Amino acid sequence: MKLFKQSVTSSSRGNDDLDDRYLSWTSGMGKKKLFSSDKVKGHEYFLNKLIDEQDNSKILWSNNFAISGSTTKDVLKYQLPRLLEWSAKSHEQGAPDYTTLLIGMNDLCVSRIGFLAPASEYYKDIREIVNTLLSKSDTSKVLLLTLPRVEQLRTNVSRARVFGVLKCKRMWKSAKICPLFNIPRSSTERETAIEYWNEYNTALVHVADEMRELYGDRLRLSTSPSEARLSKNDLAVDCFHPSASGQQKLANETWQDTWWAH
Repeated sequence: MKLFKQSVTSSSRGNDDLDDRYLSWTSGMGKKKLFSSDKVKGHEYFLNKLIDEQDNSKILWSNNFAISGSTTKDVLKYQLPRLLEWSAKSHEQGAPDYTTLLIGMNDLCVSRIGFLAPASEYYKDIREIVNTLLSKSDTSKVLLLTLPRVEQLRTNVSRARVFGVLKCKRMWKSAKICPLFNIPRSSTERETAIEYWNEYNTALVHVADEMRELYGDRLRLSTSPSEARLSKNDLAVDCFHPSASGQQKLANETWQDTWWAH
């Protein structure tokens, strides 16, 4: 079994750890890093456990090409080709047997409304990514995730404090974290950003419906991220990216939408 994990969601514990594979909902193996008590049992952990229980002669090969800050176009232009090259050269297979995709929040977390790509463009790029993965191998499966409900953060955690001192709202402003949602210039700007969020998630549903018509159950859509209620405990010190517990929550919920959960 060959496995690839693609996710733009990573556990943020400072700039050096934004792409920490140990603390990822998709590639976490339940192991602790040096000088840290945090650990995440992600999809890779669940799959390895399943293989050990059913057929320990198999080897699970995995890779995570996620890069912090990548947009959907970055994935299409850079990460997808690297994924396919890795699968072909290392495993003589057109595409991995299992790919997870959570991409789009960096497209939305821009500084101005004018920088937002239309939902039709987002749909086109996502469709091309998914179709490429499924068409390259008859055994490939893709788990596509909807986008997290970031608009709720302003209501739920803006007044929460980091280390009991700095409010999340001040953290967002200082670091300019997803300004259209967290620190908008006006209510109209924020409402427009939320409309785009809804349109992007609708685009994901349309891609999933279309791809299922072509490839059947090899494509599944997990709506857990867009349905989950986020609290301060789910967030890292920047009050935005998932903490280790937030990553674990995402791993557990999205795993239920896979082919091996039941």
